Amino acid sequence: MIAAVCAAFVKPDKPVVLCVEDDKTQLRLLRKILEKRGFSVLQATTAADGLRLFRNNPVSLIVIDQKLGEKRMTGAELARKVKAIRPNVPVVLRSGYPPETMSNWDVFINKGEGVESFLIIVRDLIRRYRE
Repeated sequence: MIAAVCAAFVKPDKPVVLCVEDDKTQLRLLRKILEKRGFSVLQATTAADGLRLFRNNPVSLIVIDQKLGEKRMTGAELARKVKAIRPNVPVVLRSGYPPETMSNWDVFINKGEGVESFLIIVRDLIRRYRE
């Protein structure tokens, strides 16, 4: 347990992006895109698993799908919990459906957004929140 707690305070060589997405094809795509551009990627298919990974790892940014396919916690609820734990970690909502509010995340990205635009946003958010 001590190692898990300390891991959140260790600065990794590469920025760590946590992707929470219930569609495994989308999850593989995100991993491929981000790893190819030099990011470390953690993945979760449920909000509960995403929250556990977030608590136990030095996450630089989290990408969350709004409709996670589970009734226990939506992407918006996960974003609220993430911000309560570490408000300085940027949260990106990546969904095919625009959010009703922007109260729990920093940026909304449509799943149809181009790869280069997505990466520019990710890099900018990580840079801004590190400064």
